[in-house]
Amino acid sequence: DFLTAIYIGDQDEKLVKEAVNLYLKAKKLGYPIKINTSELDTLCWVGSVYGYAEKVIDACNKIIAIDPENSWNYDSRGIANALIGDFSQASDDFKKFLFLSKKYQPMDKKYREKREIWIRQLENGKNPFNEREIKYLFEEWHEY
Repeated sequence: DFLTAIYIGDQDEKLVKEAVNLYLKAKKLGYPIKINTSELDTLCWVGSVYGYAEKVIDACNKIIAIDPENSWNYDSRGIANALIGDFSQASDDFKKFLFLSKKYQPMDKKYREKREIWIRQLENGKNPFNEREIKYLFEEWHEY
């Protein structure tokens, strides 16, 4: 099912594609999508790093509208925005992530430093998410 595909999907690209397509189909048909904020954020993040950022950006925007105080939602949307080429919005998203994480959700210094590097790259017109950085994201996902 849809939610299983999202959660197991970070291990299986086929399931990620299935989850993204199920989300888009339900949205297109006007079906009410019963998904909690954590699952929606996971769809945004996993969909983005597997190459479906353009298809999940709506989910990324929706999660911000639902839960604007959760720093991780901005982190996920920042990745999606960078991958679709909206570097300015991606930079703003990572800045908001840093602000909110400092205010509400303290975290390991390495996460903050990594986002600061990404912001500088984005502000210089460069997409920080090359193959090496995508691999780092997967490692970070399983670590956190």
